[in-house]
Amino acid sequence: MSTLLRGTILWTTELPLVRRLATQHRLARRVADRFVAGDSLEAGMEAAGKLDRAGVAAMLDYLGESVSSPSAAAAAADHYILALKRIRESPHIDCNTSVKLTQLGLD
Repeated sequence: MSTLLRGTILWTTELPLVRRLATQHRLARRVADRFVAGDSLEAGMEAAGKLDRAGVAAMLDYLGESVSSPSAAAAAADHYILALKRIRESPHIDCNTSVKLTQLGLD
């Protein structure tokens, strides 16, 4: 994807109106709910537990992309660390996480 297009898409997703439509509009929620278990680590772990009981492995993914400051990268790193701790505390759940290097400022 071209840098200009990528930058434009990322900029658009940060607009309050776009974010509100994507997270609160009923149709958008129905589409997202098929792929996104919730908006918190607890919701993700709960969904991972349900999937595990059905014999399906889960992946926790911290949504976001391309941080613009060291503090945002640190916050993303903290989230990943917390997710890894929760996964370690739940060895009965077949679950892992996907780390996006761009969220850690490595792009």
